[in-house]
Amino acid sequence: MKLFIIAGSLAVALAFGACSSQKASTARSSQEISTAFDEQSYQFQATFLQPSRGRMRQIVGNYFMKVEKDRISADLPYFGRAYSAPIGGDGGIKFVSEKFTYDVKPIKNGGREVTIRVQDSQVVRDLFLTVFPDGSADLRVTPQNKTFISYRGDVVPLAK
Repeated sequence: MKLFIIAGSLAVALAFGACSSQKASTARSSQEISTAFDEQSYQFQATFLQPSRGRMRQIVGNYFMKVEKDRISADLPYFGRAYSAPIGGDGGIKFVSEKFTYDVKPIKNGGREVTIRVQDSQVVRDLFLTVFPDGSADLRVTPQNKTFISYRGDVVPLAK
């Protein structure tokens, strides 16, 4: 009986220890994400997509939007309605931009809303990124000649 109580107490202590260390790592990653936003040096990694008409789908592969101070690039899949057929392309959301506006606003619960207006791309016009304190994020893309699409994933700081 005593062995059972000791084992139970040990399990509870380990669980509380794991929770506190998880909170510490979340706080640290939240600080890292905040710094990455201040430096405009992060990458959104997409794991799900949802077309404007249709159901959410899981993405398999390395699809991203990379934000740097002087450059934004993306390689994202696309499902939805296109108003004109791409010539020589695969139909995804792929672009590199060096001419854009970048606006960050804080939202409640410590998150951020980023609005990016791309001025030198024939693929995309606007990108709206909502980032939550834990690093999860939603990306809404308004392409030039396609219906909008949303992505869900995570934001990670770029290696320095």
